[in-house]
Amino acid sequence: MLDAEPAPDQPQPVRSGQPKPGPWRIADIVDGRKLRIQLTAAALDNGSDPVAQRKRALDLIHAALFRGRMIAQERLEEGADGLDTAGLLSAVMDEALSALYDFTVVHIFRAHNPTEAERMAVVAVGGYGRGVLAPSSDVDILFVRNYKQTAWAESVIEYMLYALWDIGLKVGHSFRTIDECVKLSKEDVTIRTSILDKRFLFGDRAVYENLDERFQKDVIAGRGAEFVAAKLQERDQRHAHEGD
Repeated sequence: MLDAEPAPDQPQPVRSGQPKPGPWRIADIVDGRKLRIQLTAAALDNGSDPVAQRKRALDLIHAALFRGRMIAQERLEEGADGLDTAGLLSAVMDEALSALYDFTVVHIFRAHNPTEAERMAVVAVGGYGRGVLAPSSDVDILFVRNYKQTAWAESVIEYMLYALWDIGLKVGHSFRTIDECVKLSKEDVTIRTSILDKRFLFGDRAVYENLDERFQKDVIAGRGAEFVAAKLQERDQRHAHEGD
């Protein structure tokens, strides 16, 4: 009796001896330059209709994400390992977020001469900060500023977050000054762990480098044993809660 054929919409099993997919290049998956050109066209073609302008931009970004996910799934079914797949998904997300940020600050809320208070860095934290992203994971991002919040920065962040939510992403986000990052990291081991895995995405790199320097100096240096002890205590408390 012949074996039943697997359903066409189900992942096909990897045959023994089948070669695994080779290395990937993000430019072959999401062409960031082409995406930005398309977003610029969307902004110019719909300049008099903000609703249509936004819809077209989100359609383009969603399509880039969808293509990336489909390629990641195909590679996984062909034998790519999980870490490679998570890295690919993270890189696709980087391109999509970067394109959205450029669209927002160039075409929607352009600051021709940003003040010191308007300088902002967007940082990946947590697992996303490590450059790995599971298909259904939250996208954890940190908006870092030097000083108090400005109306421009608030508008940029609000526009981006609503866009990402409308695309269907689960976004974990926070908006803090560098001083707040340091203070909260000292008080909360979960926040400290998240920022420990930080990675610059886009925006003002000098702000990110200032955060990195302050974090290393004021939070990390000489506190390794304290951090390990805090993580062990956090683990024990979590396990006790799960047991209850």
